[in-house]
Amino acid sequence: MAAYIWNANPAKWNVVPPASNSYDALRAYVTDHSGFVYWSTPVHQSNIHVGDAAFIWRTQYRGLLNGIIAIGYVEEHPRDLSSGSNNFTYPNRLIAAGWNESTSPSSWKTGIRILATFWDAPLQAPIKPSQGTLRALTDDEVKQVGPFLSPP
Repeated sequence: MAAYIWNANPAKWNVVPPASNSYDALRAYVTDHSGFVYWSTPVHQSNIHVGDAAFIWRTQYRGLLNGIIAIGYVEEHPRDLSSGSNNFTYPNRLIAAGWNESTSPSSWKTGIRILATFWDAPLQAPIKPSQGTLRALTDDEVKQVGPFLSPP
């Protein structure tokens, strides 16, 4: 099974009400009741497929614990937002309160169905986050995080 891990950096989010800080703005998007997010995908656009495992890793922020904050699967293959939002299944989820698209790592977005979130207690799986926004997990890493996955 192919699996990818995206970074979530609270410092890259803006403060917008009702959030009182960038951390809360990111939290609101990831933990939204819709269970669906679009994430910047600057690499691997042609390799990512519907059904691939998806993990979101929160980077360390102001002394708060880092780790996997969301697991799910790719529900919508990467698409270029610069082509317009009509190509996306959930266009209302493209523009997240607090996210500044002009500073985004990429206009390519992957639709991720969130199965579970671990915002307050990130999973401490023995894998390394991406050095950039996104990376593919190795087969050994997939085995390490496999117990956390449920099939789509």
